Order: sequence, then C-alpha cells, then structure tokens
Amino acid sequence: MDVLIATRNPGKIKTALILLNGVGVKGIALKDAGISPIYVVENGQTPEENALLKATAYYRYTGRTVLASDTGVEIDALGGLPGVMVRRWNGQLPDDIGDEEWLEFFLDQTKQIPESERTGKFVTAWSVIHQGRSYTHHIVRTFRFAARKVRPISPGFPMSAIVNAPRQDSVEQVYVPAFREWVKREEIFI
Repeated sequence: MDVLIATRNPGKIKTALILLNGVGVKGIALKDAGISPIYVVENGQTPEENALLKATAYYRYTGRTVLASDTGVEIDALGGLPGVMVRRWNGQLPDDIGDEEWLEFFLDQTKQIPESERTGKFVTAWSVIHQGRSYTHHIVRTFRFAARKVRPISPGFPMSAIVNAPRQDSVEQVYVPAFREWVKREEIFI
C-alpha cells in the first residue's frame, strides 16, 4: 500500500517517509505521485485540527490513503508563542517566509530570554485517513534552544539549527516509536 504524504515541505516529507517505513508502509510524496499540491486553509486551533484539515482535503482530492502532519511550537518564556501558527508566527509573518528569515525573526523575538529559560515544546500531530476513516494523534517533545545557530538548518525545519539535539535524533528516538505504537494501537493500516 502507498500512503500519500500531504505536504510540499521537504523536511516533513523526509520525516513522513521514515515514519511510514517504520511501520512497513510505503510513503509517496505528492510530486512523485504526479499530484499537484492544493492550498489548504490551516485555521485549526491545534496541530491536530490542522493535520486533520490537510488529510481530509487531500483524501477528498485524491481518494487515496493520506498522512498529514502539523507541528506547533510553544516557547515557555513567551507564553506559548508562536503556537499553532509557527511559520507565520501567529500571523506576523507571510506564508512563504524562508527558513533563514524565519530563524532570524525567531532569534530576535527570543534574544532577551536568559539561557536558563530557553525552553519550549514541539506539539506534533499526525492525521491519517485510510479507507474513509480518520485517525489523529499528537505527541509533545520538550526542548532547549540556543541563542544562535549551532548547526545548519534542516530544510523545512528552521528550529533544527538551534534546538538541543539534532532533528534526526528526534525522528529516530521519539517520533518513530510513538508513530509505530499509535498505528499498532489503532490498527490503522490493517
């Protein structure tokens, strides 16, 4: 079975391929499936709602099994900002802002935060629609972040340049086991 990955974000595609491979399912990017991306209004109040909006839109558009994801970033010292609208920083930035520009804005917004308070949470949600049934799940991962870039940006994930552990570690050690447990518990691809 192929599962359509409902995103154009190269980082999210890479992660989704790893997640799906971890449960023995083949993921396929929109481009590789010959499917033109569609614009989905992500106006949910949570990452779960936005992931479900994307999955539903692509399922209706293609009729194929779909995986969509969304991640919110909550910086503790900023009262949970930027929240669910991470890329747009709660409406302050344009939809098409680049990774470097976003990171510059983030670092400017957080420059006054002392080292001991540079903490936050990634709230990552996945939504799968398979055979007309929707499944949604989220996990929370805490992190610490630096005041400057400590590694190159992983395309599509500007925070990867400043968080306490490389993004790949999070995918392999946190996301893959959580995704595998969720898929098994819900019997999604059976």
